[in-house]
Amino acid sequence: MTWIQIVYLGGLLYLGIDRRWIQDRDGFRLAWICFGLIPLSWAVLELLRLMQMNDGRAQELIDVWEGALPALFFGVSFLFLLKALVPAEKSGEGE
Repeated sequence: MTWIQIVYLGGLLYLGIDRRWIQDRDGFRLAWICFGLIPLSWAVLELLRLMQMNDGRAQELIDVWEGALPALFFGVSFLFLLKALVPAEKSGEGE
């Protein structure tokens, strides 16, 4: 998952520099925010791990969330990026 995130970060940086591809700036901003939550979740979970050193059940739950939260934030960020890149269809009233 780390290599995918590195490539995705490179894509976000490229799109941030070359903005002609961005159709929805709010979606692009939300993609960056969700992507930024990935390292924040790692830091929070490491702090929780340090606080719960003697509790085995808590360690197992933290391990589960450590895999799930970055994948969730990555997926949500990717959906917001798609929203930013693909123009929204405008429905016509006569159709």
